[in-house]
Amino acid sequence: MCCDNLRTNILQNIGNFIAISKGHNGFGELFECVMELVGANGKCANVLTAWIVEDGMDHPRMINAYVTKKKVR
Repeated sequence: MCCDNLRTNILQNIGNFIAISKGHNGFGELFECVMELVGANGKCANVLTAWIVEDGMDHPRMINAYVTKKKVR
């Protein structure tokens, strides 16, 4: 349940933040997006999300998400 809430929070807010290209890894183009999200407990945290647009695909797929000390851009 917790992961579903985080995923929903990320998808609802991704458009408010900038994704930065991290290059191509041989399978697709990688992107990183750090966003400030409000959790179910009402507290704010910066969450780093990692995405890939796989070769031959036209949409990104989230591959990782975790709380970070990195700043929102």
